[in-house]
Amino acid sequence: MPAASSAAAAALAASRLPPPAPPPAQQQQQQPPPPQPPSSSSSNTHHHAHYASSAANTNTNTNNSNNTTTTPTPTPTDASLVAAFDAAAASFDALSADCLQFNGALDAWAAARKRAMRDAAGKHVADLQTCRDRYVICSGEIKACKAKFAQAEKVVEAERREEADMESVVESLSEKRALKERDRAELEEKVKSLEEEVRSRRAKLEQTIRKREEEAARSVPEMLLYEEKLAMKIVGLKVGVLRFVFTHINKNNWNEEFAFVVDVSGGSKTYQIIECTPRLPTLDSLVKFLNDTRDFFRFLKEIRKEFVEFCRHSSHSHGGGGG
Repeated sequence: MPAASSAAAAALAASRLPPPAPPPAQQQQQQPPPPQPPSSSSSNTHHHAHYASSAANTNTNTNNSNNTTTTPTPTPTDASLVAAFDAAAASFDALSADCLQFNGALDAWAAARKRAMRDAAGKHVADLQTCRDRYVICSGEIKACKAKFAQAEKVVEAERREEADMESVVESLSEKRALKERDRAELEEKVKSLEEEVRSRRAKLEQTIRKREEEAARSVPEMLLYEEKLAMKIVGLKVGVLRFVFTHINKNNWNEEFAFVVDVSGGSKTYQIIECTPRLPTLDSLVKFLNDTRDFFRFLKEIRKEFVEFCRHSSHSHGGGGG
């Protein structure tokens, strides 16, 4: 295609050059060319030939008028001009065919490019829609993640508060444990002290028991003597409570019983007469005498005398009103 274009340009340039003036003899004998059939290439050739002939005649007339002595330039013949213009026309036709072919290729390329651009635009639109859908999905996922993150923050905050509460509880329990340990140590000291006190009291109690057993061992013969001399018997009702029964008081009935119950279980070691049969008017003064003097043997003799006196003044054989 570049070669055809160069040839057409060269032919066109050659056609535009003024042809050399023909010799006078030939100028007079030159006849107009015969008419050509109407065609694109022959019309162009005829037109260029007529232009060349007119230019040659003009140049000849000018040269003849200006300087008749100038040597005329030889002009090409009609056959060479026709051949040159035919070559130019052929080159022009080839150029036209190349242009048409180029235009067809350009149109095909443009159509293909348009199709490619339409396809790319469709793909871009599809990709854009996919991106939009993906954006919507990602927005939903981001929103869900934010909600989960907020929930996780709430859970973490609750766990932190719970941890702080647990630490406070643990600290409180540790303080309570320390107090319990201290109380335990104090209780252990108290237990040791109580154990020592119990051992001491046990030893004292054992000593007291032994002493009382010894006193009881000495008192039994004495009590037997009391029972025999005072016509009296002693009955234990319960711990610390004794019942003393006298007989041989009523001359009319030696077996009639006159009795009183004494309680010696009080912590203050005070004697209490909780029962007396019959009731003696002087009982309170006798009890006071007993607690003041702590002389129980004399108290027994005095109360026996009061029973005898009460029986003597009584109007009936059983000693009158009982307590």
